[in-house]
Amino acid sequence: YGYREPGAERGNSLQMVPEMEPQLVVPDLEGFQLKPYVSYRAAEVCQGEFTARDLFDAQYSEQVAKDFNAGYRDLEHHTRTVSERLSKEGRRLQRAKDDDGRSRTSS
Repeated sequence: YGYREPGAERGNSLQMVPEMEPQLVVPDLEGFQLKPYVSYRAAEVCQGEFTARDLFDAQYSEQVAKDFNAGYRDLEHHTRTVSERLSKEGRRLQRAKDDDGRSRTSS
C-alpha cells in the first residue's frame, strides 16, 4: 500500500529512474473491427472450472496412452516428447507473433 517513488535511493538522495515512472498505456484501436461490448442477445455460456486434469486430458492424455501402448514406460521418453511438443508450440506462437508484427507494419 502507499506510494512508491519512481527512483532508487542512493545514500540520502533519490535518483530518478525513468523506467520506474508509472505510465498509462492506451492501445491504438484505429481500424479495430470488434465492438467493445457483448450484445445482450448473445447466448449465455455456462462453463465449469477448467482444472489441471482437464488440461492434461485435452493436451497430453492421448500421447501418454500412445506411448504406454507402444512400450515407452520411462520418464525420459515422456519428458522428451512433452518438451518437443512444447517447443513446437512455442515456435508456432512465435511465427504467429512475427506474422502479426509484419502485417501491422505493412498496413
